[in-house]
Amino acid sequence: MSDGLPDIAEQGEKFALLHEKEVSRKSSCFKKRPWLVAVCAIILTNLLSIVFTARYTKSQSYQSYSLDLPRMKEIYPELDRSHILAQFSEHRVNGTSRWSAPPSPSVDRAWLELGARDIGFLVPKAVGIGHGLDPREQKYYPKGTYSSDPELEGFIVFVQAFHDLHCLDELRKGLYFNKPYYRQYEDDNLVPEWFRVSHINHCLDNIRETLMCAADIGVIPTVWTGLHNSSIRFSNKHQCNSYDSLLEWKAKWDADHPAFAEELQEQPQAPPDAVFHDPSEWVA
Repeated sequence: MSDGLPDIAEQGEKFALLHEKEVSRKSSCFKKRPWLVAVCAIILTNLLSIVFTARYTKSQSYQSYSLDLPRMKEIYPELDRSHILAQFSEHRVNGTSRWSAPPSPSVDRAWLELGARDIGFLVPKAVGIGHGLDPREQKYYPKGTYSSDPELEGFIVFVQAFHDLHCLDELRKGLYFNKPYYRQYEDDNLVPEWFRVSHINHCLDNIRETLMCAADIGVIPTVWTGLHNSSIRFSNKHQCNSYDSLLEWKAKWDADHPAFAEELQEQPQAPPDAVFHDPSEWVA
């Protein structure tokens, strides 16, 4: 065994010398060709610039063409806001859709599936504050509110699109040819008629403002239907945010936070330093 040790040591020394020569050769190669190092550095810098520029351009493009306010991605993490092409429906003289059919429980369910009665969700305190929410002014549910999920907390908020659909549903129910059906479910002792009128007026303005905000500039053509006849065609394609993606996002949030819908939480008390608002003073 001892006779083999010198051979091993000798082989180790030879390997070390060969390694030093190889390193020295490569180092000498770079020293003799400094331009090679410079070219590699330039290529790497350009690649990094392309990557960062592409990401920045994509972000700026999204901000330029999106109607979403800044930092909405923090409130709706993982929500797909990519645009889709959607074809609108046509005017059918004797036809209706699931949502415009005569009043019935199935029609009401169709509107519920669109989120017309959505109860909102919670925005974590840190995210809400970054978005301009303040627990002294906005309703906030602290940790411990929900017994089955003590860590659940946040500002309660509602999705604007769902509220828009809620308002449209209220207008549908208030239409003169639908009103008799829904009148049977109204209780003037709980909700007086004057408040219903006020609510519908609010909904009318809300939908008007939403439509004016979007200001869709899609064109509606007029097509020939005969030698001297024509008709307006409404079934045209529009670039839209995916409503299905929003419904899926909300369904996932609800599934991840079952306590929010399952528990009837008590109304939280305003903090000692709360700033109280007078709704009558809000901008009309």
